[in-house]
Amino acid sequence: MDVKELYENLNSYMGKTITMQGWIRNHRKQKEFGFIDFSDGTYFKHVQLVYDNKLKDFDEIAKLKNGSSIEVNGVVSTSSGKGQSFEVTVKTITLLSIFVFYIFYIIFILLPIFSYLNPQLKIYFIF
Repeated sequence: MDVKELYENLNSYMGKTITMQGWIRNHRKQKEFGFIDFSDGTYFKHVQLVYDNKLKDFDEIAKLKNGSSIEVNGVVSTSSGKGQSFEVTVKTITLLSIFVFYIFYIIFILLPIFSYLNPQLKIYFIF
């Protein structure tokens, strides 16, 4: 399912478990819970994901970075906060891929800096 379909048919999905794939637009972590602004590019609005420390993967979820690609399984419910009419209470989050810029940062910035540590390390950059 995608975000656009969720917004267009919100009443039919209320209280049901859904699965979506997309990206983390913003991640606000607290000690016992967290919020993720989730988007898949199909709609101009985001979906707020709410998770708490009762999840077995709480520590791993709290480490997720903005831009990471994830798959979310959760229940659609009415929101008690301001600014949105609903939220998705997370059951599971699966990391699909990390933010691509982070990979480029490691390859193009950190490896050349530390390449002197291993003289046999040969990295060829093609541009």
